[in-house]
Amino acid sequence: ITYGLCDSIANAIFVKSGSFGAIHSWEELPLMFETTTRWHYGMGHRYIGMIVEKISGMSLSSYCKRFIFDPLEMNDTGWYLSDQQLLGLSKAYEGFPGNWSSNAYSHQARGDGGIFSTLPDFCRFAQMLLNDGEFQGHRIISKKMMLEMTSNQIGDLRITKMYTAMPALSNDFPRTAGMDVFGLGVMIRNFSYPNRRSKGSYGWDGLLN
Repeated sequence: ITYGLCDSIANAIFVKSGSFGAIHSWEELPLMFETTTRWHYGMGHRYIGMIVEKISGMSLSSYCKRFIFDPLEMNDTGWYLSDQQLLGLSKAYEGFPGNWSSNAYSHQARGDGGIFSTLPDFCRFAQMLLNDGEFQGHRIISKKMMLEMTSNQIGDLRITKMYTAMPALSNDFPRTAGMDVFGLGVMIRNFSYPNRRSKGSYGWDGLLN
């Protein structure tokens, strides 16, 4: 399930729809390759968010606030900002040197993006991950899920370079293509270099982070 960001065919479908990523069904996108044969940057998290809503009976924003943001005291994190929070919103830019335009890319609540946060809030989230899914006595992610999330889920495959179809928005990525592996939503460092991230460290930058 690809994004138009790194595939020209899908990008044409997105452009035709009138909004970046505004595809309502994966049936609208062509199959790029047989499953388990390649890794590709895609929108699986959007559908995970939809599954969470279906199973919980809650909106994704309400679910995340109740089970993630409130226990972590992430009071300035969410998809919808108050007027006061909007005053502190930094601008996101796209384009090329000498021709920049701003775009905050605000979306409805969905699993693959559109969320706003602050550095202090994100530090709490990162500390929870460092504590193996726990923060100040609150278990946010089970130990079993933390292990699954940070373990290689693509076998002998490696993350491949994604060549941008939207150069005003993104360069080719990631820099460690061909070497790193992927867990559940995170890229996992599969090698070590002196004075750099250690093998087994994980993360994902995100388009507008």
